[in-house]
Amino acid sequence: MQILKKLIIPMADDNKTIMFGVADPSDAEDIFRLRYKVYAKYNYLNLKLFPKKKESDGNDFDGSSVYFIAKVEDRILGFVRLIQGKNLPIKNNYTFTPPEDISSSDRKHTVELGRLIIDKYSEDQYFPRNIILLFLISVLVEYCKENSIYFAYSFLKQRLIKKLNLLKIPHVIFNKYILKYPKTGPMAPYFFDESDPALPGYFKLQDMQKYVDKTLKNKLLFKKSGDTFFLKRNLYTKFLKTAGVI
Repeated sequence: MQILKKLIIPMADDNKTIMFGVADPSDAEDIFRLRYKVYAKYNYLNLKLFPKKKESDGNDFDGSSVYFIAKVEDRILGFVRLIQGKNLPIKNNYTFTPPEDISSSDRKHTVELGRLIIDKYSEDQYFPRNIILLFLISVLVEYCKENSIYFAYSFLKQRLIKKLNLLKIPHVIFNKYILKYPKTGPMAPYFFDESDPALPGYFKLQDMQKYVDKTLKNKLLFKKSGDTFFLKRNLYTKFLKTAGVI
């Protein structure tokens, strides 16, 4: 992987370093296995279509995708996928009216985000998954800034929407849309769950950049040295952990 940031987390017996950056092709198999593991757990997949227990799609092999990953030692702990190009999957899966600022912008400035997964480190050791999400977003928005990407479509489940609201991460959900995903598709259970539908929406990368910059500068949360951040252990972070914020 191409390492862009490091986060050091104080543990009971030692510190753990999480590396954040851009995935290499050698990371692909581990990503596909973790996608299957998590999506199978939440009944998001038509399992008979995945005999090799790896979840992937055409966007993983046509050069349109970039993965931003979190690694501890040699283990991938989390990732998010960015898809670039003219034919974004969300346009095939939904019909909706884009906001004026997206529709009036060149298509190269809009991407799609998805396949966000943050796995547990272990059953008996706490890892702040919301902080891991923050750092995944931070390396993603840096990439977007360097590549003149201003907007990102996504489809969101209630669990993620609640997390975004809790963390005050700016996002917009489309109120009017038509779902076009095929009912026999490999992820049909994900899209057609009536109790928790996947809702289309979008992010403004400039707003996300402001959010990340403000949060990473919080001196009660982090100590910083270059591109390495140290998560502090104090009453403030203890309170945030108790409240489920980190």
